[in-house]
Amino acid sequence: MRRVLAAAILIAILAGSVSAEEAIGSAFGVQWTGKTCGHRLGDFQAGIAMTDRTGVFGMIGYGLSEHSEGRLKLAFANQEGESVKLVFGADYKYQMMDVGAGLNDPFDLALAAYMEVGDYGPFSVWQLGGRAIGSHPFDVGGSSTLSPYGAFSVRLENINWDGRFNNDSDTELQFGIALGTQWRPNDSFSMYGELHFDGNEGLIVGLSLGVF
Repeated sequence: MRRVLAAAILIAILAGSVSAEEAIGSAFGVQWTGKTCGHRLGDFQAGIAMTDRTGVFGMIGYGLSEHSEGRLKLAFANQEGESVKLVFGADYKYQMMDVGAGLNDPFDLALAAYMEVGDYGPFSVWQLGGRAIGSHPFDVGGSSTLSPYGAFSVRLENINWDGRFNNDSDTELQFGIALGTQWRPNDSFSMYGELHFDGNEGLIVGLSLGVF
């Protein structure tokens, strides 16, 4: 199992590096572990992307069932040389493996689907894809946990060069990887730090607050 996971991570890194030069990437990053928030529980997330396209974002998540969760997302992102633009997104996560369920699962694992639509000035972008997210919580005292996580993404990414470039449009299959850590001091608050590589490379930090 360890060899399979190591091979998968290596493939993800290589795929992400190959596609990075021509890809636009996500304005939000992943900012998720393999664990869902719980049925009928919701949270608000906010963060800053210190990446190729710097930005700020907010997300509202809700537990649709014990093992599934959805989010709506909005970002203000800045393409170099252009004014700040809006990016809309949504994603859905289903948890496949659960460390805390008593089934001897080695880590939390979730599969996710996501989409993003953004206007970056000289071009607009839509993305549609999926992710595998794996994580493991470690107790660090009291009710606090630290959860390293990794995610591998595959997506279709369409870039439409507006007007001045004769309305050229191109759709490519792209890949990405994210490596991060979630610190959760209690049940209603958590913080994220994430290195993101999918064409929008850099550090993405965020926080999550349980609101209902």
